[in-house]
Amino acid sequence: MKKVLDLTEPELTTLQSAQKNHPCARVRDRARVIILSNKGRQVKKIADICEMTCQTVYTVISRWEENGLGGLYGCPRSGRPCVLTPEDEDHIHQMVEEEPRSVNKIIAVLEDDRVRKSADPR
Repeated sequence: MKKVLDLTEPELTTLQSAQKNHPCARVRDRARVIILSNKGRQVKKIADICEMTCQTVYTVISRWEENGLGGLYGCPRSGRPCVLTPEDEDHIHQMVEEEPRSVNKIIAVLEDDRVRKSADPR
């Protein structure tokens, strides 16, 4: 049976704070797994309480053993590449400053700009 060995008082305090206050749900869930494991709960019971698979619980505990508090945080994930150029972003910020309540107008202007750029053979 895999379980977290005794936590130090600062680790426990940090985990409890992360479980209650961290903005990322994954970090809150992982902190809860470590706390429950430290209390002697079995992996199956932790998985049921946290609504995750046993494999996920094992992974969280393994990452804790290898990385400590850093193991609560995920690695950066690849995602969809940004479709905005830095110029587009600057333009958007400028338009939002000028007319912050005109989101639909800003979207329309961006679409018009894109059409014009794609039609321009340069």
